[in-house]
Amino acid sequence: MEQILLEPLEKTMWNSLPHPSIMKINCDIAVKYPKTLELLVWWSGNVLYALGRKIQGTSSPTTLEALAIREAVDFRISKGCMRVIIESDCRDLSKLSTETKPFL
Repeated sequence: MEQILLEPLEKTMWNSLPHPSIMKINCDIAVKYPKTLELLVWWSGNVLYALGRKIQGTSSPTTLEALAIREAVDFRISKGCMRVIIESDCRDLSKLSTETKPFL
């Protein structure tokens, strides 16, 4: 998979910021020019990480959103941050995460 790292784009503000020991991640995808995943990770209003990559084999928005979340979490773990808050606009994934045993 081809990876493209982007420069910080703009400053974004949230209504409430997490405790400094917790990383807040907002993942979103945009599908264009078949199967492109866009991933943005923000903290304290600053864009820290943005990645665009072509994903082969799926055009499912739910699958692409799940891949974006996994990529963001892997990135944060690689930077030593183990406590994260994940925000997603994907209703199916949000519903899965609130089930009693979401991964069984």
